[in-house]
Amino acid sequence: MSCTDAEFGGDPAPEQEKQCWCEDKPAYKPHRCADEGDECLCNGGWVVYGAKLGADKKPLDFFGTIKLSMAVTGTKGKESITCAATSFDSADPAPDAEKTCFCDK
Repeated sequence: MSCTDAEFGGDPAPEQEKQCWCEDKPAYKPHRCADEGDECLCNGGWVVYGAKLGADKKPLDFFGTIKLSMAVTGTKGKESITCAATSFDSADPAPDAEKTCFCDK
């Protein structure tokens, strides 16, 4: 797999630098850890922050959220972080939308 816009079906963040991650097939699946404003317990993992609902107003799963919009941060040695823009350098990956967080260990 190549790390290109074409490989991923388009550019998820125009005019922003991007990177691709490759990991072995994990034995776990990322899980929803909090809605916007709540604490996300994700000890030692990565937290993905993005849209909670799709265009059809149904809740998005992890892959739906990252395909639509996302910001990512590590827990930086903490057991939890607040699921809010302030935890993601004030990023708003889905303006005017409810957001959610997923823990990806």
